[in-house]
Amino acid sequence: MALVALAHGLGAIAWPRVLGDPRAQPLSAAGIVPVLVRLQLERDDTPVAASSRLSGTATWHRWTARDDGGHVARIYLSMWLDLHGTPATTFGGPTGAPAAPVGRVHAEHVFTRLFAPAGERRVRDLPGGAPRDEGPVRDLEAVGGAGEPLPDLPLRFGRTHTDSNQHVNSLVYLRQLTDALAGEAPAGSPRRCEIAWRKPFFCGDEAVLRRWRTAEGAWGAAWVDTAGVTRCRAALAL
Repeated sequence: MALVALAHGLGAIAWPRVLGDPRAQPLSAAGIVPVLVRLQLERDDTPVAASSRLSGTATWHRWTARDDGGHVARIYLSMWLDLHGTPATTFGGPTGAPAAPVGRVHAEHVFTRLFAPAGERRVRDLPGGAPRDEGPVRDLEAVGGAGEPLPDLPLRFGRTHTDSNQHVNSLVYLRQLTDALAGEAPAGSPRRCEIAWRKPFFCGDEAVLRRWRTAEGAWGAAWVDTAGVTRCRAALAL
């Protein structure tokens, strides 16, 4: 199972449950939507045929992050998804083995007023109040660690890279990084990845993809805009 394919299980299994919750409609009416800011994917070695039907279990949770002064900084929506399937190959059919884990996904979203004017997009309260459960604001710079640098790659995002949010789609970053590292790791498919965003890219934006090899044998990457700001970081491991 390719890492990039695991994320589609969120749309098939997790999102229908989230959008079916009675609390979702007031958010939509207020123009508040959860936007992805962190994605973790991990695959298992279970062989999957192109026609395989997978099953999954999804859970989700809202929580609040506070600043050093104790005030609400962000409100988050986290999702977890575990996928299972019957081992099979595309041309050979079922292997006869029992159902087994295929992979898992953790997605973290921040609530925002997506199309509000700049300065009015941050959400510090929700209809019904901010969630009582709390957690920390994640450190973007910790994603991918540090290591031996590889050559930078220039990028330009086009219309085909964007989604309904008008952002560059989250999975575009994973594909770009996987393609960029094909010459560094020609044997084997990535097993784990983590991607986190400070700010999305848009159609027409230019960036530099900075990559490095970590001491643990994994790879880190950062997407840096023309102002020198790191908007996204990633970690990838075989």
